[in-house]
Amino acid sequence: MDMVEGGEWLLTLYGPDGKHYPNKSIFKEIVPLKKIVFQHLNPNYLATVVFEPKGNQTLMDWTSRFETPELYEIVIKTFKADEGFRQNAEKLENYLNG
Repeated sequence: MDMVEGGEWLLTLYGPDGKHYPNKSIFKEIVPLKKIVFQHLNPNYLATVVFEPKGNQTLMDWTSRFETPELYEIVIKTFKADEGFRQNAEKLENYLNG
């Protein structure tokens, strides 16, 4: 992960079926402690993560914008990305509390 504007984020997800799913994203905007915007490639969508202080906690708002409703259906419904996002948020919370 090269977390600078224009930097790449390369990762491989490992499915319960044993398949490997390589992923690539490009960081479009980084505002330290406030916002991260990245373009995920294949499937193509734009993700924006905003961090907002709330007392001694931080609210994280993660949105993803898809080019078509069909692409949304494929990513969210077929690949269950919504569950993956939830799991990642829980892992981040556990790590930060850890």
